[in-house]
Amino acid sequence: MLFHFSAKFEDDIFEDMGYHGEIEFPIQNPENIQKFKNAIIKKIKVELSQKIKRWRKDAKKLIKIEVYYHENDLEKMLYFWQKM
Repeated sequence: MLFHFSAKFEDDIFEDMGYHGEIEFPIQNPENIQKFKNAIIKKIKVELSQKIKRWRKDAKKLIKIEVYYHENDLEKMLYFWQKM
């Protein structure tokens, strides 16, 4: 199953634009997502860490992360973090 993530940084020029990535996780049934939520988020964080380097961004300036997936043409939020 495909999981998407978006990240925003303090120094982003356009507020509504962000940086995006995705991972494939071996789940076939959406009912199992909650069971594997921590493992999915861990894999996303590893991928995000690698992407931040490729994007030439500073991880300390990360202000928002969203992790989501699509089910029956609906976007469903799995994880949300925002710097306070």
